Amino acid sequence: MKSIYIFFLLFYCIPITATAQKKTPANDGVIPKSFNIISTGPALAISNFGKTHSVGFNTEYQHGVTFREKQLSLSYAGIFSTFAGKNEKVSAYPYKYPLYINIAGMAGVSYSITKKKSISILIGPGISIYNKETNLNITGKIGCLYQLKSKLFVGASLLGIKAKESRVILGTGISAALTI
Repeated sequence: MKSIYIFFLLFYCIPITATAQKKTPANDGVIPKSFNIISTGPALAISNFGKTHSVGFNTEYQHGVTFREKQLSLSYAGIFSTFAGKNEKVSAYPYKYPLYINIAGMAGVSYSITKKKSISILIGPGISIYNKETNLNITGKIGCLYQLKSKLFVGASLLGIKAKESRVILGTGISAALTI
C-alpha cells in the first residue's frame, strides 16, 4: 500500500519538466572589454588639510576590464597627487608649509550608471612624501565621469589619504580624461 502512495507522489504530484536550452557561448554572455583612461586636473585640499595646503593637481592612469554588457568594470589605477603648502605667520615669522606628494596604486570597481555616466570606487596602498620624509598610507578615491565625445570625458573626484601619523587628508578635484 505504501508503495502505491510513493508511486503516486513521484509520478503525479511532483512533475519533472525537461526543456531544451538556447545555444549560448560558454562564457554565459560575459564579454570582457578592456579600457585605458588617462586623466589630469586641478585639485583642492579640504577639511583640516585645507587649512595648511591649498591647490594642487591629480594625474591618474586607470585600466579596467568591463563585464556584464558594459556596466560593471574591475579596475586598477595609478595616481600622482600634489598639494601646495600655504604661507602663514608663526610668532611674527613667515612659514610656508611644504609640498605634499602622494603616489598610489589602487584597485576597485567602476559602474556605468548610463551610457555616458559612470562612477568608480578605488582603494590601495600609497607613499606620501612630505617635508623630505616618506610614509606608507592607504589611498581611496571616489570618482565620476561624464562622456562628452567618444574618447573625451570630464569628471569630479574625492580623494582620501590616511597615513599612520596623520589625520585623514581629503582633496577634491575636477579632471579631463581621455581614453587611449
